Amino acid sequence: MSCGSEFFTSNCVCDTLLAIVEAQDKINPATDECTFGCSMAIKELVGGVGNAGADSIPVILICKGTCTPFQAIGVRRDTDTNTPFDVVCGCVFRVIDVDPETCCATLEILGIVPHGQTTPVFDLCEGKKKNNGFGCVKNLENAKSLARSGVCITVDLNCFCGVSCIFPQNLV
Repeated sequence: MSCGSEFFTSNCVCDTLLAIVEAQDKINPATDECTFGCSMAIKELVGGVGNAGADSIPVILICKGTCTPFQAIGVRRDTDTNTPFDVVCGCVFRVIDVDPETCCATLEILGIVPHGQTTPVFDLCEGKKKNNGFGCVKNLENAKSLARSGVCITVDLNCFCGVSCIFPQNLV
């Protein structure tokens, strides 16, 4: 199948991938299941498999056009210092709500608790400045757990071309 012929979805990439799945299923039907991904994360969370007491499926969103992980910046009250503002920046989110009519979602920015520490870090964008998103995601390698920031943002889901799910977590 090539672009411009026999469209099923009016998207040649989608049509090509559909044709590949169809061909693979003819050779080896219904045996493909990803070990990690959104479908498996949902099954694990609902089925209680994996991380005991997990309450969330953290997600990373991929921006349209740039193909980079989305980074969000939000502000909360700073109760630990003399300044009233604490800027939170991250690229991993907990989905709070999705409006199916508008495709707008409320997402909570998550931080990490690094190995060997008990205090969460909520600045994952390298000094509260935006980078290309990959540095932010790379911070997950240093995490022993994820933490809720309490900072929520509203996004238009039409601005994203992909979503990557992290296995279920019990957020601190």
